[in-house]
Amino acid sequence: MAETPVKKVLTITLEIEVGEVRTRGKKVGAAYEEIVRGALEAARRALPPGSINRATSRAKWEFRHWNPDERVFPKGQYKSVKDTDPVPLGDE
Repeated sequence: MAETPVKKVLTITLEIEVGEVRTRGKKVGAAYEEIVRGALEAARRALPPGSINRATSRAKWEFRHWNPDERVFPKGQYKSVKDTDPVPLGDE
């Protein structure tokens, strides 16, 4: 009995932090389209011919008033911020 092949997925995250200049949705949408187009063209050039089965893109526009540093959990073990961060948070 043949095993079902495992999907191979390459995920690339690109965040663009926009300055204080007023940025309208039309410009953001145009930038997103250009970025996706460029990434797909680069992937087609770099990967073996016919190797791309499907590509998915998503965009999110958000305002970050609180942006904590990325936290890494070795082997999936959770440690609270209290255990890893020497800087007190809030009313602790």
